[in-house]
Amino acid sequence: MSLSDKKFITVTLNPCIDKSVYLDTFRSGALNRTQRTEYKAGGKGINVSRAFLKLNVPTFAVAFCGSMNGARLDKIVSDEAIPHLWCTTASETRMNIKIIDEKNGSHTEINEKGAAVTSDEYSALISALKELFPVCKALFLCGSLPLGVEKSAYADIISMANKENIPVLLDADDEALALGLKAKPYLIKPNAYELSRLTGCKIKTKADAIDASARIFSETGTRILCTLGADGAVYTDESGFYTIDAPNVTITNPTGAGDTFLAAFAAAHFASATPMDALKNANNTVALMLK
Repeated sequence: MSLSDKKFITVTLNPCIDKSVYLDTFRSGALNRTQRTEYKAGGKGINVSRAFLKLNVPTFAVAFCGSMNGARLDKIVSDEAIPHLWCTTASETRMNIKIIDEKNGSHTEINEKGAAVTSDEYSALISALKELFPVCKALFLCGSLPLGVEKSAYADIISMANKENIPVLLDADDEALALGLKAKPYLIKPNAYELSRLTGCKIKTKADAIDASARIFSETGTRILCTLGADGAVYTDESGFYTIDAPNVTITNPTGAGDTFLAAFAAAHFASATPMDALKNANNTVALMLK
């Protein structure tokens, strides 16, 4: 893939190794023996780039990478042939634990916060990212912020990208999402919990998500793609709102499902698909990739 081609660039400021431990039955407070263990390069942006790669959509992942876990992250991503640029940190890349109970289908997550990055390391990543702006079709800012990075980081990057007329899709939570929204990204992708925190209103149904999304779009002009887990998704833009039910498949390990949904929706959306066709493409892709 040539770096001269326009591509979807993802940014993962707090990447991880996802260690998924599969058990016949998980017993809290007792000895558990694994059936199998899988390691996967994680962090929302990397997940989005992985989905783009499987969809044969040009992509490029930018992320921090540090120490022993960073070396493992590099090997996994390289083995998957995901085009990437690492910005090295002295701190260890975090490892997140996913406990999958295969008997009852439960999924327990233990996510590390992640070590701090320095101001110099962050500046190096921003400089590298700016160099990629000329080949950026759309920019995806995804996931939590590491220690040492200001809560306004996403807002700052959005402002930089807006000056270059690069659409930014933001998938974040809490203050990083709230501040990022003020910078007017092209689209935000909260789940129900994140949308509740953003608006201060409980999001329990599609109707709740539609109302909250309509208010956000009216106030900011930013599109909203809200994923609701088993209740499907809601998309809102200048033409109104669109809803879709969740795909009727059993997903053993849901890690990255929302990221795959975002990638597939964006791939169709930026290829001029209608909102409903983009939602259908997202559903179908999640069903195929994660079942």
